[in-house]
Amino acid sequence: MAEEINERPVLKIKWMLLSIINQFPHSFNFPYKLNAVNIELQYRMAQRFMRFMKVWICSIFLYAAYSIKESSMNSDFKSNSGIFAILFSMIIFMGIYFYFARKNK
Repeated sequence: MAEEINERPVLKIKWMLLSIINQFPHSFNFPYKLNAVNIELQYRMAQRFMRFMKVWICSIFLYAAYSIKESSMNSDFKSNSGIFAILFSMIIFMGIYFYFARKNK
């Protein structure tokens, strides 16, 4: 019997590392100068964006692991990676757009 690959420990490690990084918004690289007026809002928005990215990074990894597992066990498996790539790209760009649109308010 083939040994099953367990992707959960890797996902847990990624999730924990991204959660730790999210706790230190002052270490993020902002594309503009922060001042006393906008610093609290920018930190909050950056933390929200990191939480959003954490979910998407882990979902990509989970989908890739699922696709690999299913394609190795089932020769009739049809991967929807093209649809997933388009959907993923749209959601990432929407998140970036909303972040910068909110920044300019």
